[in-house]
Amino acid sequence: MSQEFFDDEDSAHLFQLIHMLQRSAMMHMGLLQDSEGRVHYNLGETKAAIDTLSMLKVKMAGNLTVKESTMLNGIISELQMQF
Repeated sequence: MSQEFFDDEDSAHLFQLIHMLQRSAMMHMGLLQDSEGRVHYNLGETKAAIDTLSMLKVKMAGNLTVKESTMLNGIISELQMQF
């Protein structure tokens, strides 16, 4: 990721956390293969990842930049539609 996109190092780390949860949800919906090329379907794990992202959104309300909030809202919405 380009350092220019993020406002600071904390924003970059937040994106890494959000991205890990997004990839986990997508992998467990069968949208991404794992490192060995297998496809997984585990809707419980998918729901847990989406719920965790939603919890982070609630707990961090008022503490995110506009860019961070927009990114988080977009990822949660995208995953909910795919779920």
